[in-house]
Amino acid sequence: MKHWEVKQDTSNLYWNPPEQQATSIDIETTSYALLYHDHKKDYTSGWPILKWILKQRNSYGGFASTQKGFWVTR
Repeated sequence: MKHWEVKQDTSNLYWNPPEQQATSIDIETTSYALLYHDHKKDYTSGWPILKWILKQRNSYGGFASTQKGFWVTR
């Protein structure tokens, strides 16, 4: 699978997902790369990117939020 990753200082984060999961910025950056491949109609190269993105979904079917400091609890 193909994805893009931004190296971040995680020492000040106050929440980590139970499993190792990509950060929201990694998902967002990789999604833009997928949009580029779609625009170029290069679906063969986009398929591994799409598979990686789909593996990043949380238990509700969504993705990590890019909004900081807001967590919904049920």
